[in-house]
Amino acid sequence: MTDTDARVLTARKKPIDGLYASGNCAAFVDYGAGYQAGYSLARAMTFSLLAVEHMAREAR
Repeated sequence: MTDTDARVLTARKKPIDGLYASGNCAAFVDYGAGYQAGYSLARAMTFSLLAVEHMAREAR
């Protein structure tokens, strides 16, 4: 599981410092035409952007 900043969560729903997930490694499985049309890549790019933006905020 991940939060809205793409941080990986523990079983108790607490973020693990420095660990982010996006795309298919975030445990979301696509089926059918959407997978072949690039929806999987769009989700990966979106959550990667969210992760990088969170990292930048945390670095300040």
